[in-house]
Amino acid sequence: IDFMCTGTFMSAVNIIDKLKPSYHKIASAQAALFPQYIEAIMKTGRPVICSTGIAEINDLDRIQYIFNNNNKGEKLELLHCRSQYPCPETDSDLDNINFLRRRYGRRVGYSDHTLGSKTAVVASMMGSNIFEKHFKLDDTIKSPDSESSVNLKEFKGYIDDLNWVAEQVQSRT
Repeated sequence: IDFMCTGTFMSAVNIIDKLKPSYHKIASAQAALFPQYIEAIMKTGRPVICSTGIAEINDLDRIQYIFNNNNKGEKLELLHCRSQYPCPETDSDLDNINFLRRRYGRRVGYSDHTLGSKTAVVASMMGSNIFEKHFKLDDTIKSPDSESSVNLKEFKGYIDDLNWVAEQVQSRT
């Protein structure tokens, strides 16, 4: 489990970087922000994960250009997601994982806002190996994403399901 953090303003990039996250994360809502924000994240040298939820294709194209134009293309990975909390399994549009992989030629993970782990298992079988699942320490705290967030017990089950799939795939290769 890696730590990542999402900033929403320019000075947050330096604040977050001092925490030494495994990744900087660009939320899909920030994908359309001014290029200086994206460039500041890129210049930290840390790997970057960008969620695609509400981002437009031209926003993702611009991010791809910024990273590739600065010889940092290998630092950028994408996460397919739907910005619904919770997202019904039938609306998860997992075929977008393959679309993004073909279009951008990079790893594409899955930011899971569904209940349970079924869609993550399918995403894993499609080759995704980066997963984001919102986590909550206290079931009584309510937030916009609390309904689709998992507690510690649910998170363990989620990880167990993904590890089981990985073991099954590995044993067949």
